[in-house]
Amino acid sequence: MKKLLIGLALLALVVLVAVFANRREVNKDEVVFGAALALTGPQADFGLKVKAGLDMAAEEINAKGSAKVRIVYEDTLSNAKDGLTAYNKLSDIDGAKYIFGSGSYLANAIAPLADSKDSLFVVVGTSLPKITEGRDNVVRYSYTVDISAKVVAEYAAENLNKVAVLYVEEEYGQIANDIFKQTFESGEKEITFSGSFQVKETEVRTLVTKCLASEPEAIFIPGYGPGMVAVIRQIRSVAPEVILLGDVALANQSIIEATGEAANGSIVPAMPLDGGVAITDKAKSFLTKYQESYENDPDMWFVGAYEAVHLLHLAVENTDASTNSVREYLIDGSPHESFSGPVEYTASGESLIPMTLFKVLNGKLLPIDE
Repeated sequence: MKKLLIGLALLALVVLVAVFANRREVNKDEVVFGAALALTGPQADFGLKVKAGLDMAAEEINAKGSAKVRIVYEDTLSNAKDGLTAYNKLSDIDGAKYIFGSGSYLANAIAPLADSKDSLFVVVGTSLPKITEGRDNVVRYSYTVDISAKVVAEYAAENLNKVAVLYVEEEYGQIANDIFKQTFESGEKEITFSGSFQVKETEVRTLVTKCLASEPEAIFIPGYGPGMVAVIRQIRSVAPEVILLGDVALANQSIIEATGEAANGSIVPAMPLDGGVAITDKAKSFLTKYQESYENDPDMWFVGAYEAVHLLHLAVENTDASTNSVREYLIDGSPHESFSGPVEYTASGESLIPMTLFKVLNGKLLPIDE
């Protein structure tokens, strides 16, 4: 009996320690956010945009005189191994209870381990779906490919009959291909060709030739990097009349600049502000401030990170700041106001951010009906 009582007492102590660990008191006078981002390497274009958005939001919060925000950055070097090292440092050494991370390569590596940490992993700038499913310490504030690819496919289904797909040879590309196919194909609608390219591939003439031989009216190209740029340029050099349908990467200004005139006429999904469209007074105020600072329109990586910091800071201020309560605030308190419209949260911590279609013209995103 004595051993049983001792055993029960030890079990109760373990439970209390676990609860206490998750409810470790946070200094609300200065909330420490961590950020594991690609600051160098092939993903740095996106990581630096996310960093700029986080920084602007932190500056605004700190200027208001409420609870201060300090962001500790670690470079993932654009790969999963160094990303894990960065995440572990932020959580275990720097003591950040809320850690931002960007990129599917990073989210795939960290998400499975997040529940073993006393920190909340906040995924931004990441399109791969189902990252939050079955996990208690992971939430997302970002567009997702299951929404963006579906928006493009719905447009194609309304306006086209024969479409080919050229996708990047990664999980993201395959998922985008599958979603587009499921949404587009019905009745007389036909996927004429489906093929893949590598992220860094630049010799794509054979792939494009096979694709164009199927005589599509348009080609959907979910991907990024030099491979996607090469595909777009090759298509335009031999078939300028074919309509190009892109995913979110083709809404990225650096990709648009890299493709040059070849991107003209492309249809892409993005958030309203990407095309300079402000649908609320707050969005108008933000857009004016951004344009004064950067002399162009913001993009979804910057805006998503910016909004994520403000929303997370609000959650910390209105809860006991434990990872559980902050996560519950995000989920139970939705829909949350955003520059794109109401953002819903699923029970698993997945954000549902509205997307808008734009066309690329002369290096800019314009509303599709202009």
